[in-house]
Order: sequence, then C-alpha cells, then structure tokens
Amino acid sequence: MDKLVISRIKNRLLAFSFKDDECNKIFACDNELEIGDVYVGYVQNIVDSIKASFIDIGLAENAYLALKDAKEPIYLNPKNNDKLNQGDIILVQVLKSAIKSKPASLTSEISLEGNYLVTNLSMKGVLLSKKLKKSQDIGQKKDDLEKLLGQELSGFKGGFILRTNSEFATRQEILDEALSLAKRLKELQEGAMSHRKKGLALKAKASYIKEIESRGRMQALSLITDIPKVYKEIEEANIVRDKLDLRYYEKNGIELKSIYSLEKILEEGFSKRVWLKCGAYLVIEKTEAMTVIDVNSGKCVIQKKSPDAKEKAIYKINLEAAREIARQLKLRNLSGMIMVDFINFENKENLIELMTQLRSYVKDDYVKTEVIDATALNIVEITRQRKDRSLDEIIKQEER
Repeated sequence: MDKLVISRIKNRLLAFSFKDDECNKIFACDNELEIGDVYVGYVQNIVDSIKASFIDIGLAENAYLALKDAKEPIYLNPKNNDKLNQGDIILVQVLKSAIKSKPASLTSEISLEGNYLVTNLSMKGVLLSKKLKKSQDIGQKKDDLEKLLGQELSGFKGGFILRTNSEFATRQEILDEALSLAKRLKELQEGAMSHRKKGLALKAKASYIKEIESRGRMQALSLITDIPKVYKEIEEANIVRDKLDLRYYEKNGIELKSIYSLEKILEEGFSKRVWLKCGAYLVIEKTEAMTVIDVNSGKCVIQKKSPDAKEKAIYKINLEAAREIARQLKLRNLSGMIMVDFINFENKENLIELMTQLRSYVKDDYVKTEVIDATALNIVEITRQRKDRSLDEIIKQEER
C-alpha cells in the first residue's frame, strides 16, 4: 500500500510519499503561494518586447502574466476599452510557483475544481477530461450539464469539464456540484469587486489534499500525520476515494518522524553522495545549466578474473545505480537536463540494455521523464519536465 506521511521537520510542514516502503517524493505543505491560489492583482507594468505584464499581488515579488494568458481578464476597475493597461486591477490565478530567479506565473482564466467538475469562465459548453472514457452514462451527464447551462445557469458565462471521478458520481451529484461551483465563482467575483484590495482572494486546496485526489480512486493509500490541523482538514474534506486509511499519530514515546526516519530521508535528498547497497555510490551535482550524476564503484570490488566476469559486475552496479537515479530524480524533483556518467562498459550492447532498463524505471515518474540517448563519450542524457520547485529550492540552505 502506498503511504503518505505528513509531519513538521525543521520548522517546515512536509509530506513524504512512500511506495513499497521507499520514499520517492517530498513536498512542502506550507507554501505561502500555491498553484491554484486566486489573487486580486494590480498591473504594475507591461513589457511589449517580451509580451508580458508584471502583477503586484501583495507579495514581496511581482508575478509574471504572459499576455497570451491574459485573455478576457476579469477587471475590477472601471474600463473604457478591453486592453490590459498599467494600473488595471484584475483577478488572477497562480499557474506556476516561483522557480529559481523566475517569478510565479499567473493566468487570468480563473478555474475552480470540484470532485467531479472543473469550471472556467473562458470555456463554453461541456468538455470531457482526456482520461475519461466515453460511455452512455457520461453522455447523459454531459447532456444534463448542457441543459443546465441553457436553463438554470443561462446567465453563467463559463463552462464545465467532466473530471475522471465523474464516472463514479450520480447525475444529480454532477448537477449539484455544477450549481455549487457556479455560485462560488460568482461570489469570488463579487467579493473581489467589492473591496479591490490586492492580495489573496481564494486559497487553493491544500497540497496534500491535491496529492490524495491526484491518485486513482481505487488505489489504496495510507495517510499518517501527527498534525491535528492536517488530520481534521483531510477528515472534513469531501474527498472521493474508496481506499483511504487516514490515521492520526499521537506521540507515545517515539515521534512519527523517528518511526519513518524522515529527517534521515530529508538529509539524503540534499546529500551530494548517495550510497548504493552494493557499495558503489552516486555523486549528484546541480549546476546552472544541468544536473550531473556520476556513478562510482566505491567499496564495490570488481573482479578482474575474466573480461566477462568484469562486464557482469559493472552491469550489476550500473543497474542498481539506474534504479536509484530514477528514485533520486523524483525525491529531489530534479528537472531539465540530467547527464549520467555510468561506469564504462567494454561492450556497447550492455549500455543499450542498461538504457532500456533505465527507461522502464522512469516510466512511473509523476512528471514526464525521457531517457534520450548516450553521447559519443557514453554519457546518458535524460530530460525531466519542470514541475514545481526542486527540494533544495523548497528548503533553503539556511533552513537545513
């Protein structure tokens, strides 16, 4: 059973995701700014050369709004034209967190999520999630929503997307949620319009609730926390899930972080050197342009009795290294270009086979990860999509 352990480590509220008793993901649950947060923002300036604007949302740094993501913004100030101008007050939603020197990215297309639906003012009609299988039941639910938009919600300017969970809902539950989301969106607009004060207008769901919802409904998940507020929020959240084992851990001599070695796992996520069971180790170094990983034989003795025995020993080390590299990419949330220098093979066929295995290891990554090829110097190239901040950006050097 997959497991999620949430606790406070080094003054940060962190979640540790385990699969087969091995931690493969760490994320923060107390970020000031979360993806999905809605803000009232003031347009500080517009830079035509980069087709972008910078928005003051009341935080230390202005956020970035690409003009292509500023379609039909919700203006909170009087306007005599439909063009975005400096000084305008608009409603914006966080698309991406600030990463390195890049500010947070925004959109003016406000979306609200329910258990079964997503609503967005820029959409028209009813759409289906790409992961949702078409069926007669889904077709009926889509028809129901279209009728609702034409009747009771005829004044509603947005549309809906049927989420994958909608296949488990009744037709009435879908309609009730549609009415609720439309009402929330209207109240959000009216509330922002009434005060126009820059800052947070609507807080997104907590990151741990998003994490629970992102996993398949039928996938068994155990969640353990020693934080009363977290336990209560999850318990009271209307999470559509069949197999969630939620437990509150009360300290009884041993702290939760000690039971699951959370501090040790966190330290491993920052360590330059990662030891393998065979005695070899990885050296992981981040540079401005890429991440470099070097595989070293370390304490592992490679027999030199025969070329074949030596090649088998090298393959065994590299295979264990490949599996650990796939885990470290997720654990540290490394992204961009990753260059891996495995121990050299004499037979190039072994490197090709190793890359095939590496591809199978990165297949279950939660973001898109590709093993590209090997260079002329047999350096294996990997690319991993950037999604949120890396572990060392979440917890700064001074906080460790």
